[in-house]
Amino acid sequence: ESATYQFWVTASTRVGEGDSTRVVTISPSTKVPARIISFSRQIITPWKQNLTLVCKRVGSPPPTSTWKLHGKVLQSNGRYQISKEGTLHIRDIQHADSGNYTCYVENTHGKDDIVYTIHVRVPPDPPALSVMSAEADSLHLKWVDKVQRDIPILGYVINYKRDHGDWEEIHIESKADSHVLTNLWCGTRYQLCTLS
Repeated sequence: ESATYQFWVTASTRVGEGDSTRVVTISPSTKVPARIISFSRQIITPWKQNLTLVCKRVGSPPPTSTWKLHGKVLQSNGRYQISKEGTLHIRDIQHADSGNYTCYVENTHGKDDIVYTIHVRVPPDPPALSVMSAEADSLHLKWVDKVQRDIPILGYVINYKRDHGDWEEIHIESKADSHVLTNLWCGTRYQLCTLS
């Protein structure tokens, strides 16, 4: 015994409800192609967070789902867990987890897929620091970044101190790749480090 359903749509604003669309009458089919009712999207997330990727599927018979990363099928193990509903949970996400995660669903009547493009942001590695020249009371410093191109640098911090002195800190804009430390004590040894 098959039931029939009627559907129509109206739009509402503060002024009131508008006219409806025409009424559509339909009987549900027992043959429904596999479809995903989640949407593909891009996600930017900080590292060491947990991430959930939803792949809500519909269809009759119920579709099976498969997750892939870089063309390889993902299994529930370690940091990756796939629920019975098809949701992928990633624990303690790392920069190496960046990429396109594709959820494929399929049944005997059809198939569908969505893609999550994941970008994991991690703190940058410290730049490689070198002393270009030394004067009586100054040092000309230069650095080279060792970071991934998809991680924007917001700025640099130069920390320095005399032996047995206190650390001092200078903030440098992100476009710079060198700096001259001035007002240093002649003949004194200094310790230096930089951060991005």
